[in-house]
Amino acid sequence: MGWHREPLVGFDPETTGTDPREARTVAGTVSEVGDGGRPGRRERPAGPGAPVPADEVPARAGAVAA
Repeated sequence: MGWHREPLVGFDPETTGTDPREARTVAGTVSEVGDGGRPGRRERPAGPGAPVPADEVPARAGAVAA
């Protein structure tokens, strides 16, 4: 049995930048596939309600700046 037939989980973080020392995580998605079941997906904001300065919000993130 190959790796492509096993259950897989992927994580997609949305951050305010690419530098891990400076960027803040604003949201994340976990996707589950495989094992003959239905694919699953969970999305969660990180610190919901916490303001993110406008200069830290990338246009692609879909977040709203404070």
